[in-house]
Amino acid sequence: MGKARKHTPEQIVNILRQIEVAVANGKTHSLASREAGITEQIYYRWRKEYGGLKVDQTKRLKELEQENEPQPLSARGFPAPMHPQYKANASNGFRARWLVP
Repeated sequence: MGKARKHTPEQIVNILRQIEVAVANGKTHSLASREAGITEQIYYRWRKEYGGLKVDQTKRLKELEQENEPQPLSARGFPAPMHPQYKANASNGFRARWLVP
C-alpha cells in the first residue's frame, strides 16, 4: 500500500498553476516547485497526470477513480468459495477453479 495522499486533486491543480506562473515570470521549474513545497520529480509526475485539467474536472476524475476501485468480495455478493460457479478441486490440493459455462 502507498502512503496517504497529502494533497487533494484540487490542491494539485492549484500548485501546478502557481508553478506555471512562476516559470512564466522567469523562474526555473526546480526553483518554482521548491517554493511551492514539492520536489521537481513530483511536479513532473503531477503535470503528466493533471496537466490540462481544471478544478471541476479533477473532481470528476476523483469520482471516476473511486468508482473503478475493486470491491471486496462481500460487497459483490458471494464470497468466492460460496459462489455457485466456484468449485474447490480437492484432488489438486489448494487449487480451486471457476466453473464457467
